[in-house]
Amino acid sequence: MIRNKNITLVLSTILLGAIFILVGCAEDEMIIQPPTAGFTFSIDEETGGIVTFTNISEDAETFQWDFGDGTFSTLSNPRKVYMEDGSYEVSLTATNAGGSTETSQTVTIELIVVITDNDPPVIALEGEANIELEIGDEFTDPGATANDEVDGDLTENIEVTGEVNPLQPGEYVLAYNVADEAGNEAEEVTRTVTVNYDQGILTNGDFEEGDAGWIGNGLEVREEGGNQFSFTNVTTAGNPFDVNVSQVVPIRAGSEYRLSFNAVTDVEDGRTILAGIGLNEDPFTNVTEEFELTTDEQRFSAEFTANFDSDNSRVIFDMGAEVGVVVLDNVSLELISENTTALPITFENGEVQASPFNGAAFEVVTDPTNSDNNVGKLTNSGAEFEGVTFSLATPVDFGGDNKLITMRFNTPTAGTPVLMKFEGGSSDPVEVGVEATDEGWQDLTFDFNAASGSYSQLTLFVDGPGTAAGDFYIDDIIQTTDSSGGESGCEGEPIAATSFPVTFETCESFVNTFFGEGSLTTELAPNPSISDVNSSENSLKVVKAEGTNRWAGLQNAFAENIDPNKTFRLKVYSSKPDAVMRFELNSDPQPTGSGNPPPQFQTIGPANTWVEIEVKFTDVPDTNTGLNQLVIKPDNPDGTDGELTSSTETYYFDDITLIDGGNGDGGDDNGGGDDGGGDDETDSGTDIAINGDFETGDETGWILFQNGGLAELDNTDNNGGSWSGKLATNGPSNPAFKQERIGGGTVNPGDEVRIRFDHKGVIVPPGGIFNVLLFGEGADGASFTHVFNPAPTPEEGWTTFTGSFTIPEDADVSNGLSVLIEAVCGGDAGCSVEANIDNVRIFLNP
Repeated sequence: MIRNKNITLVLSTILLGAIFILVGCAEDEMIIQPPTAGFTFSIDEETGGIVTFTNISEDAETFQWDFGDGTFSTLSNPRKVYMEDGSYEVSLTATNAGGSTETSQTVTIELIVVITDNDPPVIALEGEANIELEIGDEFTDPGATANDEVDGDLTENIEVTGEVNPLQPGEYVLAYNVADEAGNEAEEVTRTVTVNYDQGILTNGDFEEGDAGWIGNGLEVREEGGNQFSFTNVTTAGNPFDVNVSQVVPIRAGSEYRLSFNAVTDVEDGRTILAGIGLNEDPFTNVTEEFELTTDEQRFSAEFTANFDSDNSRVIFDMGAEVGVVVLDNVSLELISENTTALPITFENGEVQASPFNGAAFEVVTDPTNSDNNVGKLTNSGAEFEGVTFSLATPVDFGGDNKLITMRFNTPTAGTPVLMKFEGGSSDPVEVGVEATDEGWQDLTFDFNAASGSYSQLTLFVDGPGTAAGDFYIDDIIQTTDSSGGESGCEGEPIAATSFPVTFETCESFVNTFFGEGSLTTELAPNPSISDVNSSENSLKVVKAEGTNRWAGLQNAFAENIDPNKTFRLKVYSSKPDAVMRFELNSDPQPTGSGNPPPQFQTIGPANTWVEIEVKFTDVPDTNTGLNQLVIKPDNPDGTDGELTSSTETYYFDDITLIDGGNGDGGDDNGGGDDGGGDDETDSGTDIAINGDFETGDETGWILFQNGGLAELDNTDNNGGSWSGKLATNGPSNPAFKQERIGGGTVNPGDEVRIRFDHKGVIVPPGGIFNVLLFGEGADGASFTHVFNPAPTPEEGWTTFTGSFTIPEDADVSNGLSVLIEAVCGGDAGCSVEANIDNVRIFLNP
């Protein structure tokens, strides 16, 4: 029997070896110093053979222990069981990026009891126990480590069973096992590797449902080892499409797709196939790529942009050009980028699928003549037949009455030829050429009256056969109806309208225009954008050229006097955002000494969309003997006669009617409201206004626009509390307070919106007005704009304005509502507006 004895520790000389790694030689580069190795240990007093090592190294990253008996460990603080008496030289090597150092000590073992090795090794996984891969990803087993208290590091002895096939989807299990020299087996550790597969827009892409969804004369589904796949044996070489496997799927022009698949062949030297996407009908347009197959299974992937559009499209595998077996499996077609390009193309969202060619360049930029407008910029290099192609997600269909394509075009050179071509469709390509006769912005019309097909590609050539180089700008590409006349249009010469409503569906129109410099023209034209707001076939088109007087406009004298107590309701379409329309109501002829009411202004917020507005004239002078002439001055924000327009813009007007009161009768699906100005309603419903009483003393909830005037918080006047909002014009200006995108997630189509606020102040005519505007905020911007009329009329004491409006059923209000309260003053001498507002409330469903 071994008796208890004291354990003697003999410390050896600590040997320090250093390997220095110098990183660079520049003075300012950091030199990483190697670590300092060190450890202590303690011996179990009951056994005399179990030693616990404590690592006290500094700045070390990895460790290598040598226990002096032929065993090793990489643990930071290992425990070692010695089975025999003796002195063991134990060393520790500590390492970092700067090098390594080593220290050693002598450990003397005198066993008190006989120690037997009954404890198994311990396995620890490197990395995660659960790993997910996408099919085709490379997989390298992170491995595991094994340590035993007697035998030390047994990592090299680990046996791994199981395998992972990254080319086949499924769940794979790897098992790790090891035993020490005494035969103690470690507890098995497992790792689960999941290979994911997404077939995208295909069905049965892995052939596990046989041939379901697949077509083609090369299709044969086989099974091996529980896996099903497509097997094709080409015995005679011919055209690639002679032998094929396909699946029909809808594919949209201009959208980007990623095709991925597994493939293998039995041909020792390899063989090729064609794969991609294309039409499954005449003319069988396609985009494909050649893939080189080998006798080792591979996963292939390629991206394609569709230059065609049809629900009868397909994924293509053409294999007939070479002999040999082709095995396909785990096919996937992913939509990676959806094309949303469709007519009308306005470039306002900046997203179009455009492909310049033959040296041309294309980009969406800010209109060089109007910073509020986006346009397309085509830069010609001077090569022949260069241009740009737009891939259309929604094909242009010439099967109906919409045979015209209109486009705004800006050229630095008069007489530039422009050719528009449609292709990639159900019929042969069609093209029409026109000439841009002027410099700068102008409207071009392309008549495709002979076309009847549907097309998913629109191509433009500017001076195609020539060598014109430079920048050309395009905007507002619109499909519309033939304007050559017809049952609902004007077959003769337009004449002055005689009565209301003016629908522009007959020859009655506004034919009288006035301007000094530049030009302003009117014509009866097709509706540029048939929509729920305006479904009419025809409208009045007004083109106001660059360099034209701001005061230029159009007018019409009616046969009978207009009741000034009624409100004008009309629809307006503007090629520029935030265009201000000036409306005047006059007497024609004007008797001596007879005055007219002050002009009214309305801002048309969104561009290239119909907006319905109402115009109410007030303050008709007592001297007036009868009003019969309506005057419209587009883009005339202040009435200054000396200013000229900076760009050519196009406006459309339609359905000019007279209604009682204004806002009170509703507006069918376009929304409706009641007269502003009353204060008999009680506060009710959900108030979504933020800081409507201004009592935070700051701009919380509000956006302030100076716009040449003054918008500020005022603590000198209020209607309860301490603060109010103040607006004051300063000559031609329109300062404003705005609550933007409020009530998102709460507001819904069909809701009634009631706006109430207190106001006081003074308006000095002519030309001064106080406006209240309501906007629907959708994913693509303003879905509707409503101007409350009659507008508030501030007085010396506090009064309350109330206006109600019903949100159209088809309006997108996913981002809530915006409310703008503005003071507007035109260029009339002496005009001024000064007003305070307080206690702004915006109620839903009062």
